[in-house]
Amino acid sequence: MKILIILFLLSALLQAQSVSRNEKILQESSELIYENLQEAQRLLSFVNHSNSEKEHRILSLLILADASYLKGDFVAVMNYIYHAQELLDEKDSDLKFLVEIYLSKYYRILGFQDLSNDYLGRFNQKEILSNYNIKPQILLEKAIRSDNSNEKLKLLNLGFNQLDTTKIFGNSLKNEFRFQLIEISQDSSEKYLKEIIDSKSKIFSARAYLQNENYLMKADSLLKLNPDVILQLELHEKLAKYYLKSNQKDLYKQNILERNELENIIDQSKIKARDLVISHIENQRKEEKSVFENYLFWILTVLVLLSLYGVFYYLKTKRDYKRFLAIMQKNQEEQREKLGKTNSIPEKTEQLLLKKLEKFEQSQKFIQPDISLTNLAKSLDTNTKYLSDIINRNKGCNFNQYINEHRINYIIEKMKSEPKYLNYKMFYLAQECGFSSQSSFSTVFKSVTGISPLSFIKFLKNERKAD
Repeated sequence: MKILIILFLLSALLQAQSVSRNEKILQESSELIYENLQEAQRLLSFVNHSNSEKEHRILSLLILADASYLKGDFVAVMNYIYHAQELLDEKDSDLKFLVEIYLSKYYRILGFQDLSNDYLGRFNQKEILSNYNIKPQILLEKAIRSDNSNEKLKLLNLGFNQLDTTKIFGNSLKNEFRFQLIEISQDSSEKYLKEIIDSKSKIFSARAYLQNENYLMKADSLLKLNPDVILQLELHEKLAKYYLKSNQKDLYKQNILERNELENIIDQSKIKARDLVISHIENQRKEEKSVFENYLFWILTVLVLLSLYGVFYYLKTKRDYKRFLAIMQKNQEEQREKLGKTNSIPEKTEQLLLKKLEKFEQSQKFIQPDISLTNLAKSLDTNTKYLSDIINRNKGCNFNQYINEHRINYIIEKMKSEPKYLNYKMFYLAQECGFSSQSSFSTVFKSVTGISPLSFIKFLKNERKAD
C-alpha cells in the first residue's frame, strides 16, 4: 500500500514538473520567435508532439502560427490555427476566445474583412478572463480597424495599460502597441522607438530601425539573424528608394529585384492561404448542413411514427401549421416592406448629399490614398452614419467598395485613353489610383472586373494592335 502511495505521489510530482516546464517553454517561445525563430520552433514542436495538456498544445500551435507568419508561410499559419480550433471543446472558453482572436487577426491580414469583423464582434468583455492577455489583444485589433484617431488612441491606451508582461504574449504585444501608438502619436514616437530597441528583440528592433533611413543597415543586419519576410519586403523597398536617391543604380536594381521576388512569394502564399480558408469554410458549411439534415431526418421519422397513431390529428395539425407559416411569412414580408420604406434621412438632405457625392466623383478625389468614411463625411458636411446609409442604399455597396470601384474605373479609363499607362509598372498604376500596395490593387481590380490587371492590359494591347 505504501509503495502505491509513493508511486502515486511521484507520478503527480513528475506531472506537475512537466506542466511547469511546458508553461515555461511556451512563455519563452512566444518571445523567442522574434529572437531565434528556429530554436523557438524546435521547442514548440516538442510541446506540440509530447504528451502535453491540451491547453499547452493549443498555445504552441498559435505561437507556431505567429512564427509561420514571420516566414511568410500563410498556409501554415491557417493550418496551425485550424488545428488549434479542432482541439477546443465547450469548456475551453478562454482558449476559444484566444483562437478566435487569431482567426480575426489573420483573416484581416488575408483580406477576409467580413469574416474578421464577425469574429471580433463576438467578444463580450465581461465574459473574458485575464488569461493569455486576451483583452489587450481584442483592443489592439479594434484599434487597428478604427478610422477615428481619438477612438484609436483611447483603445490603444486602454489595452496598453491592461497588458500583463508576466503572462504569455505580454512583451511582444507591448511592442505591437508601441508601434500602433507611434502611428498616431508623433510627439511620443522617439520614446516608443527607444523602448522597442531597449527590449532587445531582434525583429522588433529591426522594425524600429526601419522607421529611419539612417538605420536601414542595422535593420538589415538584424533581419539576417532572424528573418521576417514581411519586414524584409519593407526593407528592400526602403533600401531601393535610398539607393535611388543616392544614385547607386546597381544597388537600387538589386533591391528592387529582391523586393519584387519577395512580394511575389508573399502574394502566392496569400493566394494559397485564401483558397485554404475558402475550402475550410465550405467544409464547415457542409458539416453543418449534414448535421441539420440528420436532425431533420429524425424529426420527420418521429412525425411519421406519430402520424400512425393519429392520422386525422396530424392532418389537422399540418393544416393549421401551414396557415401559421403563411401568416408568419405574410407578417415578415410586411415588416420587410416597412423596413425597406423606412428612411431616417430627410429627403431634402439625401438629395443634397447625393449631389455632393456626384461632385466628389467628378473631382476624382477618391484616388487620394488617405480617403476614409470619416474625412469624406467631414468634407461633405455630414456624419458617417448618414453618408454610409446613403451610399448603401443609392450605390448598392459599402463605403470601401464604393471607393475601390471608382478607383478601378478611373485607372481603366486612364489605360484606355492614354496608351502610356499600358507600359507602367503595376506598382505605379496602384499608386496612381490611390492604392498603397500592388497586392491590394491587384486583389481589388480582380474583384471589380473579374480579371487580373495584367490580363486586362494584355487584352487592351491586343485590341489596339487589331485596330
